[in-house]
Amino acid sequence: MTTAGANATTTNDRASIVLGIPSQPAMDGVAVGRFTPNALDIDYHSPSNELPTGHRILRSTNISGTYELAGESAAEHFTDTLVKHGQTYCYQVQAYSGNTLSPLSAPVCGELPLSKIYLPIVRR
Repeated sequence: MTTAGANATTTNDRASIVLGIPSQPAMDGVAVGRFTPNALDIDYHSPSNELPTGHRILRSTNISGTYELAGESAAEHFTDTLVKHGQTYCYQVQAYSGNTLSPLSAPVCGELPLSKIYLPIVRR
């Protein structure tokens, strides 16, 4: 690689190439959404020396069930808004670079608690 002029900053002096299969991501947890309380936040990470293109997030209602694609994210965080209160959801994550997929992460489960409704006390 050659440059066409002087280097004004070293900020962008970086190149990467994917050789082989991305490593298996690690799940950090599933919790009620921080900014969207009717959603589940899924946090995960790849090894610090790897920068995959993105991550596929797979969801199932059973830890040993069939997992389906819930979405994709370039970040190491995903918010699943298509969930129901009181239902358990299990997630696995898979990193990808180009057409190369990593092994699936270990599954992690979580659920939105049932909504609580408080009624006023009416006295006669």
